[in-house]
Amino acid sequence: IDSLAGGIVGWSKRRLAKNELDVGHGAVIRDCRNFGGVSGYGYSGGIVGVASATTILDSRNEGWIQHFGNGGIVGRIVGDSTQVSVINNCVNNGEIYPPSGRAGYSGGIIGYVASGANVRISKSVNNGLIKTSSYAGGIIGGSAGFVDIGYTENKGVVAGELYSGGFVGRAEKLLDIYNSKNKGELAGKHNGGFVGYSDTVGIVSIRASVNESLFTVSKSFKDSTRNGGVAAIGMGEWTVEDFVNKSDISGMYAGGFFGWFRSFESYTGGKGWVKSSFKIRNSINEGNI
Repeated sequence: IDSLAGGIVGWSKRRLAKNELDVGHGAVIRDCRNFGGVSGYGYSGGIVGVASATTILDSRNEGWIQHFGNGGIVGRIVGDSTQVSVINNCVNNGEIYPPSGRAGYSGGIIGYVASGANVRISKSVNNGLIKTSSYAGGIIGGSAGFVDIGYTENKGVVAGELYSGGFVGRAEKLLDIYNSKNKGELAGKHNGGFVGYSDTVGIVSIRASVNESLFTVSKSFKDSTRNGGVAAIGMGEWTVEDFVNKSDISGMYAGGFFGWFRSFESYTGGKGWVKSSFKIRNSINEGNI
């Protein structure tokens, strides 16, 4: 399909009145299944191609998803902070991958969360293979919005040729993950148990969660990899609390929590000069490094 493509809905959008707060009160998609392959020109999803202010409940994707910005449930979340999309009790079993030679964001639940968009994910699971040439995430390929993820699990293989995260390939804004677990294999160049790469303006919190993934590093990458039980490369403002890493981790830069944390000042425009920092509390590493 040469358009925005979804196994159930191509584009789900609700237009709100100015300053109206909408928390999942737009379209509601419940108890749906997709078994067919989905291939769109832009963002493609097993259930919805592009969504805003949309609630998806108790749904499952079994089909393959192919193109830029692929998600097992939703290809792309759009809108602003008042338009909250909700994904609850959903499962992806399909393979997610781009066409040959195409870079992109690929995620087991969502391909990409656009700037300013707001989404809440809970009690969901990815079992499918996630593959792309840039940012791959077991749950979300990349996010420039506001993301809340709880009681969710990745069990699928995540293989980004650049950055792979058990949950998020690239975190650019606000990300809160809690009571969640990554058990999927990580097979990219730079691998993070939860996040592949975070930007300097990112605010990331990982709480009460566990990484027990298998880190598989290609021989062609092993002399230049950055691998960590929480994140491959961390920048921005991080809080890690009540976290356990159970994975053995190796690489040029390897850590039970961060492969490489870049703590330096950078100019971010609206926030001026920002210095990256992290806080780790009440957390444990059980893996061999």
